Amino acid sequence: MQLTDFARKVPDGVWALFEPILPPVVWCGNGCPPYDNRTCLNAVLSVLATGIRWQMLPLGVPSYKTVQRRLKVWLQHDAWSAIPAVGGVVRDPNDDMVIACALAAGVSYLVTRDPDLLTLKSYRDVKMISPEEFMGVLREENDK
Repeated sequence: MQLTDFARKVPDGVWALFEPILPPVVWCGNGCPPYDNRTCLNAVLSVLATGIRWQMLPLGVPSYKTVQRRLKVWLQHDAWSAIPAVGGVVRDPNDDMVIACALAAGVSYLVTRDPDLLTLKSYRDVKMISPEEFMGVLREENDK
């Protein structure tokens, strides 16, 4: 799995973990049709992985208000309870959720600029690295 996979959309393997646990999107026919869960999840993961502010979401994803509303619905439906619990791994409890998702997805690398995650360096089989370090890993694998 490459960094560019998350930049475009949630990779199929990660989406397969989330799709069954997220409540379906309901549209009553009024106004614009809602964005699908995968697109909103991509925006949430972008914020969590990069540490950007909600208002700085890139073009091509729903507005930050739309994404926050969808996240609120997911939290009200307790959708995240199906993800394995990881508690107290890092100082910031929100980062525990990121680590739990990485473990559930079976990734080798968690690419982030979050200082708490980078300080951890690794957890179980997941290595926390910066985007620059990850680009180096990709170059090494490409040179083989």
